Amino acid sequence: MKKFLCHMFLMGIFILGTFGMTGTNVNADTLNHKPVVVIDPGHGGENEGTIENGFLEKDMTLKTSKALYDELSASGLVTVYMTRTEDVDLSLKERADFARQVNADMLLSIHYNASVNHDLYGSEVWVPLKEPYNSKGYKLGLYELNEFDKMGLTLRGIKCRESEKKVNTDYYGILRQCSANLIPSVIIEHCHVDNINDSVMCDEDEELTAFAKADANAVLEYFGLVTPDLEIRDLKVTNNSVFKTEDFPTPCYIELKDVDSDDLKAEILVSAHYSERPFVYYSYSLDGGRTFSERFTWPGYDYFDQKCDTEFEFAVDLNAEKDSNILLRGYDQFDVFSDSNVVFVAKPEIWEEEINKAPPEYNDKVIKTGISLANKLRDIAKYMFVAIFTVTILGFVTFRLKEFLRRK
Repeated sequence: MKKFLCHMFLMGIFILGTFGMTGTNVNADTLNHKPVVVIDPGHGGENEGTIENGFLEKDMTLKTSKALYDELSASGLVTVYMTRTEDVDLSLKERADFARQVNADMLLSIHYNASVNHDLYGSEVWVPLKEPYNSKGYKLGLYELNEFDKMGLTLRGIKCRESEKKVNTDYYGILRQCSANLIPSVIIEHCHVDNINDSVMCDEDEELTAFAKADANAVLEYFGLVTPDLEIRDLKVTNNSVFKTEDFPTPCYIELKDVDSDDLKAEILVSAHYSERPFVYYSYSLDGGRTFSERFTWPGYDYFDQKCDTEFEFAVDLNAEKDSNILLRGYDQFDVFSDSNVVFVAKPEIWEEEINKAPPEYNDKVIKTGISLANKLRDIAKYMFVAIFTVTILGFVTFRLKEFLRRK
């Protein structure tokens, strides 16, 4: 027994001397259990990414990624790699395979966003569909969005997207490839370069570095290497919120509060209720829904608490030459929308005609209130017509069904 223990002791000294002292075939970071982070600058080479307002996404992602690499490296708390450090083409598979080769604990795919109609703004994080990668991406996404919230960006949420070609498969290739390689991953869409709400926050190199610092803070918080200022357990937002569903809150309701004939403005009161997801934006239409204004952030919207105001007022500029049919549209984090009722406001010359006809003791507010009341009565009449029509159809169907059964 003593001889055996002696041999084991000598073997231990040999291994320590061979590997521990010379470092051959032993990674010091592995011994220290440092998390391995791979930064993937989106696009590159011929794949330029978003090109809007003088922005070139592939350059923005590379600058942000290099600054993020410097931030994480300077912390000394993680081992960090980049999939590309120059403007070169890389396939999604090559990026994911690189992450696997270095045994990455997380891959961050760095991106900037744009939308077809240039009306979207804010930050979002895309995560894989399947576990455990969904939960890991969701956790990092919370820390990312918390950093972006402190920067003043609108939070569009943490999301999943399923492939349109294959069920239970990620739409985004980098997430799909990383999950296949057993590597956790996220796509970080920092902001929208084509919308004025966001473009002013990414048009200088210093601002891209600010995004990198936010990413670095989120990564260190995710791995528990620094104390986070976001307590995840207290949040009302849940992992279920990453999945898109078509059900949406009961349509919001609007009513006319007042009309200013001098400034051509209408004051609108909005009432809304929501079930699972709050409203993020709203826009309005003056022509009953054919065209819409730009989007505005819904008052009181809070992603982490999953809430927004259920009542607020806003003003719209009216058309001096036309009647206005005002409609409000609310949008959730997936841009699923819900429309309000339509409020009719006559063109200004109609107000003046009615005011001039009114007795002296009446003022323009009385006339405008009357117009508002007429709008409400018209809405009630419309709903009554729909109800009467529905009852009539049901009665007819019931009668025909009874006739059919009696003949049998």
